Amino acid sequence: MRFGFFDQLPCAAGYSERQRYQDIMAQIELGDALGLDTAWLGELHFSRAFSTLADPLMVLAAAAQRARRIRLGTAVTLLPLHNPVKIAEQAATADLLSDGRLELGVGRGTAPLHYAGYDIPQEESRARFEEALDFILEAWTHETFSYEGKYYHARDLTIVPRPVQVPHPPVRIAANSPDTFPLAARRGLPIFATPLINPPEKLREGLAGYRAAMPSGARADAALAFPVHVTTSRAKAREECEPSLLRFFREAGERLRPFGEADIKTFEAFQQVLARMQRMRFDDIDREMGVFGDPDYCVERVRALRREIHGNRNACLRLKRPSISMKGENCGLPPARRRAGAPPASRRRRSSCWAGWSPSCGRRRDCAPRRTGRPTRRRRSNAISPASSGTRSTTRARRWRRWRRASRRRSWRRRPTRSTSASAPRSRPAHAAGAPRACSTSARCRDSSRARPRSAAERRLASAPPGLSAPAAVPRSATS
Repeated sequence: MRFGFFDQLPCAAGYSERQRYQDIMAQIELGDALGLDTAWLGELHFSRAFSTLADPLMVLAAAAQRARRIRLGTAVTLLPLHNPVKIAEQAATADLLSDGRLELGVGRGTAPLHYAGYDIPQEESRARFEEALDFILEAWTHETFSYEGKYYHARDLTIVPRPVQVPHPPVRIAANSPDTFPLAARRGLPIFATPLINPPEKLREGLAGYRAAMPSGARADAALAFPVHVTTSRAKAREECEPSLLRFFREAGERLRPFGEADIKTFEAFQQVLARMQRMRFDDIDREMGVFGDPDYCVERVRALRREIHGNRNACLRLKRPSISMKGENCGLPPARRRAGAPPASRRRRSSCWAGWSPSCGRRRDCAPRRTGRPTRRRRSNAISPASSGTRSTTRARRWRRWRRASRRRSWRRRPTRSTSASAPRSRPAHAAGAPRACSTSARCRDSSRARPRSAAERRLASAPPGLSAPAAVPRSATS
């Protein structure tokens, strides 16, 4: 089995969309560090409390710059709502930015609100979905192609850019209605399925039909999504995740409620789903699909679900919010700073900056936490800051100029201070007779061969006649 997580990024009252998007980025980074195989993001619209993920492909492209190993997938992209040319281009771009880690999940969606918002008749969803899927696969498998359908047309069209994966990124179909299982099997494509929508007995029946209808030589591949919450005990798991689970089913039921009055032939199954969601309780979820409890129980529960739903190769685990921080180090961090493997704030080392010394306190200037692209004192590097441009020699020259300015500031700070009073007498210098003096404040002047040049007053005293005795004290005005 392979394990991943799914998120549709709801935004409850008291949270901002910016904060929630920072959370999902930190969650994908943590999943990458923990060794999960895939991060799946849904596409939903027009309901802040249910989801704020209107463009999962854009989010995955951004996450690919921060998570370097985990695969990134949509679950699912709603093909009937979009132009297939745009989806083919966006998905290819995300595959390029992720270096070939994209998995494109596609589906029709179930919410009438989506179709009303995009001004598309919902009864056309099945035909539009099949045409859009054919269009995208043709665009990815041919340099130039033409397509003639009822809703989409193309003539001698070339899609640019091309995806990294050959012939194209893996495509997976959401199979949550009885007619979708054989559709995916005829095309030989992997599927999504979940007991959150279909009862376990109908899910087993659909998976059996999917395997039976697969072409010879094709491998049946089903990704199954279960709600998972791992904590110290079963009782604590229920206490922590029951409110959010029931709220999820309540929000989902509200979005499906228009099906109760609609009479759309291809959506009869979702009318039954609506009735099931309205009577769902936590005990029903726990008995049919839930994986809630301590680690040992959850391991055995996953094994039992695999035996019960025979033959599935993938398991997509839907992680609830309380179980995201799995390392004690990260539990105390605010959501915006939950980074994969980040040490706690008490152990974070402040990097020393090589920009120079502060003349006022003698400490390193600008001692801020390490910034991207700035080499530190302990770790000498020839890397160039992203904000600058040039060669390595240019970078070394800049360092030399900064070091030289810092050396000058240090030498000026170490020079002895003089009294500001004009009437304060100063003792006659010991080298008034002309002997060279070694400066005690500069390393260059400690060698007698590099003596500091004498001042005009010292030269006058040195040139006095031999019989003339010098005064015991020289006024400051005479030597300034």
